[in-house]
Amino acid sequence: MCIYNPKVQTVLKRAFNEGHQIASHTWSHPQLTKLTVDDITLEMTKLEQAFQDVLGVVPCYMRPPEGDGTFGHDLVGDQKVQGTLKSLGYVITTGKLPRSTRTRVEAQKAEYTRVMDAAPKGATHMALHHDTYESTVKEVAPWAIRHIKSLGYKIMPVAECLVMQIRVRGPRRLDQLPHSTCQP
Repeated sequence: MCIYNPKVQTVLKRAFNEGHQIASHTWSHPQLTKLTVDDITLEMTKLEQAFQDVLGVVPCYMRPPEGDGTFGHDLVGDQKVQGTLKSLGYVITTGKLPRSTRTRVEAQKAEYTRVMDAAPKGATHMALHHDTYESTVKEVAPWAIRHIKSLGYKIMPVAECLVMQIRVRGPRRLDQLPHSTCQP
């Protein structure tokens, strides 16, 4: 899915205008620990330019693809990813709850239940749902919202959860970059 696709832009603009928090996730979804600092920077600035073009702002929050660079599996790679993203002004977020992917709906529900039951009461959790999967939109997300609320949790944007007010920032000087499109 390309951010420059008119259908994607319509959804993105609607979500942003309705007050939903928009975050970044890289331009091409690479494994960040395998990239150089310059390549990580390019991944982020290409997407920043696209957000600037479509929304007029750049997100402050970023979740690395697959959480790569945040879990401590590769200390040197993690430090490189985290240092680069922070130098670009991002607040790095990761998820503890299952990501909605093509896995079975019942397996995702079981994982939610396992994680929520294992956590101390009042612990913070974050889930990532890919709205490109119909089962996520129609089954997993509605069930998860009901389940989480039934446990007494409040569902909120990341910025509110982290007690931060800023959700987006103005553009940085991106005119030095070649303009990206979704063409290979």
